[in-house]
Amino acid sequence: MAKRGTFHGAVERGWARFRKLPLVAKGPIIAVTVLVVLGIIGAIMRAGETKKGTTIAPTTVAETAVATATVTARAPTVEPTATPPSPTPVPSPTPLVSSSRGSPLPIGTSAMVGVWSVKVSFVRRNATPDVLAADRSNGPPAPGQQFFMVGISATYLGDGEQASLSPDLLFAPIGAANVAYQPSDGCGVILDPLDDLREVPRGQTTSGNLCWSVKSSDLESLLLSVTVILSQDGQRAWFALR
Repeated sequence: MAKRGTFHGAVERGWARFRKLPLVAKGPIIAVTVLVVLGIIGAIMRAGETKKGTTIAPTTVAETAVATATVTARAPTVEPTATPPSPTPVPSPTPLVSSSRGSPLPIGTSAMVGVWSVKVSFVRRNATPDVLAADRSNGPPAPGQQFFMVGISATYLGDGEQASLSPDLLFAPIGAANVAYQPSDGCGVILDPLDDLREVPRGQTTSGNLCWSVKSSDLESLLLSVTVILSQDGQRAWFALR
């Protein structure tokens, strides 16, 4: 108790002396006291942070920039996914339609012949005026004959990327005389001829005209025979021409 009283007495005597000091002398004492108190508080806070295992390091603008650059460099780059082009739709194969010389397919009806869907689009039984008008070098048909024109449409449905009608198919009119007209029996230069050497992409169609000089006596009985040239079983379709 004696010690406590001595301490309080000393404090009171010091406070009394401090109050008697002029204002100019009190300023430095107050400033030093504040600095000491702040120092004590800072030491206590640092001691508490050290005990918790937390170290707060100052961060400079340069350090922040380096950290940001590192994170950016490590971020994975997401490449845009390319959208594949839509495949070209391929028409469904033409249903197998049976035909024979006695039961030919009507004009405008398609039939599978080999890997081709074939149809006759139109028939011009007397095409002589058309042939003569197509080119000046064309002459009239021989006596007893006339020019006969047929429109053909063929769609390639094979497994390959493309193909041509030649040498796949042979187009030949056949009449009552049972004679097959050949390409050598052609009409000369005609408009929009069927290009049998053109490479047709799968699913696409080629079309054009074929023309023969035929006997007038065969005109009423003509049928168009379309044959797969390399077929071992003689695959053929018959088309009516009237």
